[in-house]
Amino acid sequence: MSDATKLHTYYFKHHLNMLESMNIIQMMEKHGWEGYGIFMAVLELLAKQKSFSLTLAQINAWCKRNAIDIRVCKSIITKYEIFVLDENQFYHHDLKADMEGIQDYREMQSRHGKEGGLKSAESRKKKTKLNLIQAVLQPPLQPTLRTLLIPLPKPVK
Repeated sequence: MSDATKLHTYYFKHHLNMLESMNIIQMMEKHGWEGYGIFMAVLELLAKQKSFSLTLAQINAWCKRNAIDIRVCKSIITKYEIFVLDENQFYHHDLKADMEGIQDYREMQSRHGKEGGLKSAESRKKKTKLNLIQAVLQPPLQPTLRTLLIPLPKPVK
């Protein structure tokens, strides 16, 4: 499992109004539900990437591997302004913003967890030192009836 896959744990936010977007409507007029399925699969693929973007060469390889018509996929990516094209890379604006927000939140939680763990460890160290000091300074136990009845070992000569 790649680092990116571990990071994202197979989750991305699905906006419920995607089918109302004019860009998606226009894409579906041309490519139908097949186009929408490819669009969603590309979103899933982008969500698994560390940069939340891909190159067109990577999409070509992905299409071949998954028996997807490259022309349809490239049309969905390039013609309907659904994806942002940045030189040879592309990404989905909302997906990237959502995933970066999730990534930032997870990093903050991790940082806070580490800070809390360090404070907890320091507190345990202080308690251990205090317990040791108290044990050294504590007066010896008073003999009890039980300790008085147990015979002491005889000294070895």
